Amino acid sequence: MMEFYEAYADYQTLMVMTEEMIGTVARKAVGTDAVTVGEHEISLKAPFARLSMREGAERRRPHAWDAT
Repeated sequence: MMEFYEAYADYQTLMVMTEEMIGTVARKAVGTDAVTVGEHEISLKAPFARLSMREGAERRRPHAWDAT
């Protein structure tokens, strides 16, 4: 578990800090910023994809929002 805080930081600053922290921790823990899950290699290198909650939900269920 990791936790951090920076007073008066906006969410964009915190996103950048989170990306940097995750990549650094991965490199120090396992020697690389890529991990393999099953057949998939996942890069933990910044920058991460930035999308809204709605965009994320639409990617998982593309037709769920058609009625709105």
